[in-house]
Amino acid sequence: METPEKMSVYQEPRFNISTYATYVTIFIFTATAVAMLTSLLSGPNQLLYWKSDYAIFLIDMYHTLQFDQEIGISSRFGWAHPGPFNYYMLAPWYSLFGEKEGGLIVGTFLYNIGFIAASTWTVAKISERNTAALFLTTLIIYSSIALGARVFLDVLLPYSTIFPWIFALCMSIAIIQKHSYFIPLLALTLSGVTQMHVAFWMPAVVLGLSTLAGSLLYKRPERKEILLWIAAACLFAITWLPPLHELHNLSKIFQFFTSRPSSDHSLFDAAHALAVLMGEPIQGSALSYGDAKPGGLPLYLGLLTIMASIFCTLAAWKNNNKPALILGCLVLIQLTTYLYALSKVAGPILHHSITFIPMISVFIALQALLLTNQKSSNTHTVTTLTIAGSLASVFFIAIHYTQINNATVIAKTPDEKIARLYTDVEKAIHSCTGTPTLNMNQPIWEPVLGAVSAVYRSGQAFRETLK
Repeated sequence: METPEKMSVYQEPRFNISTYATYVTIFIFTATAVAMLTSLLSGPNQLLYWKSDYAIFLIDMYHTLQFDQEIGISSRFGWAHPGPFNYYMLAPWYSLFGEKEGGLIVGTFLYNIGFIAASTWTVAKISERNTAALFLTTLIIYSSIALGARVFLDVLLPYSTIFPWIFALCMSIAIIQKHSYFIPLLALTLSGVTQMHVAFWMPAVVLGLSTLAGSLLYKRPERKEILLWIAAACLFAITWLPPLHELHNLSKIFQFFTSRPSSDHSLFDAAHALAVLMGEPIQGSALSYGDAKPGGLPLYLGLLTIMASIFCTLAAWKNNNKPALILGCLVLIQLTTYLYALSKVAGPILHHSITFIPMISVFIALQALLLTNQKSSNTHTVTTLTIAGSLASVFFIAIHYTQINNATVIAKTPDEKIARLYTDVEKAIHSCTGTPTLNMNQPIWEPVLGAVSAVYRSGQAFRETLK
């Protein structure tokens, strides 16, 4: 008589130190976000009197509330970015706060926190929670070092596009691993970042095509996945209707890029820029690449990071680690795209136009984490890394909390100089019997534009000229 097999009983995993460290990491960043939001919401809701490009942003927001803003933020090259995606995203917050700048800051902050949380959750879906926590720590520390705490609050490009782009890369990995419900959201995100900042067009197109090709190669698509790709294509097309309506602006963008020389920079110059941009935050310094073209340690750190990605990809292929291999292929494809795109940049390569590029370093770190988590024999290593990440998050926030708090205070502090200038301009307009003409002096256009923006949004009639 055969002995019946014993039924296996599922046992809940014990609450170990690695799990505890993961929750500590999530808690410290959540508490910091809540503290920043509380600081932003406290105090009076007053006009902040923005100047320069921020004043232009406010004028565009005025048109957004009239539903007639059809183009994105102005470029220094005489055209505007393709579409008004970011304006309409922020319109509800702007209205909620009485059409004051504070609503734009709060809305931007909440969107960024949402994209960071979504990216972390997506990484947890394709790996484990401790890996997601380490990814979160790396993302926050790296982006804060590279751009400062303003990266979470700034409404302008390219800061407002960094975390949506991070989320798009995370979704790409998940989609290839057959988490197909991300497909429409990926199309919406890629459309959004490209409309907000035209520099994304080449990386975004390549990422979308890479994701499609990867999902087809990974496993034969089911009917549901095919329908989702069709729905995503339709959604992408619909979101481009407003920019397509403004054909004059699109033709100016097209003419600008097609009229460029065959190559503004050599591939060697582009590779130098790419390595330095990736290496500067790893060194612990903010992005500064520009006319000076720094090298030295950041250059070597960036090159080592790129080499590490290549080795991690080869190791993932050898060990049949599919998540790490998929990510490695996406990273290398993006690095190649960045290299080509940087060679086509008009004029000098300036870091503030392409701040999303060095963020690829975060995903190279994720590659290494996915490799580390592959084998059960690495449990001790994984636990050590999780604890180290948790401690890093605690120490980083403790050391930089004053800087973070100052960033929120500065963001909600009115510019008194612009406020006084606005008062003077308003008095001068009221003293005119006819329609006044404001002469804007080009050398001091930043503060003048701030005052003009405030008058513009007040609804008072005037003409303007540039000297």
